[in-house]
Amino acid sequence: MATKSPKEKNLFEFQQDLLIKEIEYIHSEIARYDALSFQVKGWALTIWSALIAFGVKENIYLIIAASFPAIIAFWVIDANFKQYQRRSTSRKAVIELFLDSKGIYEKSGLRESFSKGDFGQFPIHDPTSNRTKKLNKEFEDRFRKKTRFWKAFTVSNVFFFYLPLVLGTVIAIVLLNK
Repeated sequence: MATKSPKEKNLFEFQQDLLIKEIEYIHSEIARYDALSFQVKGWALTIWSALIAFGVKENIYLIIAASFPAIIAFWVIDANFKQYQRRSTSRKAVIELFLDSKGIYEKSGLRESFSKGDFGQFPIHDPTSNRTKKLNKEFEDRFRKKTRFWKAFTVSNVFFFYLPLVLGTVIAIVLLNK
């Protein structure tokens, strides 16, 4: 191994620190998206309940006119947050492969980086995987499939929250229309 200059050693240590900070940042972003999703669901449930209650009291057609657009709007917002969370989760998975020197990083992972004192092609600070996804076609395909909006829209903790609201609205309309 060629001896690294102090400047190159400092660069490697700087990149190492950035990678550590990125991992911490990704963990905080994932938690933040969970908190945002929880808040959105709370607002959706509150507004949906108010619309149903008001519709029962005043006008059934208000339920139809307001409930469905409100549910869909909150569903889209929640799915959008889930999509970003999944991008962060994908980057976290790549970092774990790199740190463990497994999968696509079996020959160019952390072990190799430390022996060379260089991170090579591994993107440092890429929290949403914009550069990482371009390094490997297999990862890019998996990344795109996992982070598509429709996939985020139908992920279980989003889909199975909003679907009952839609069904509850339909049931309320049917029952109140008798």
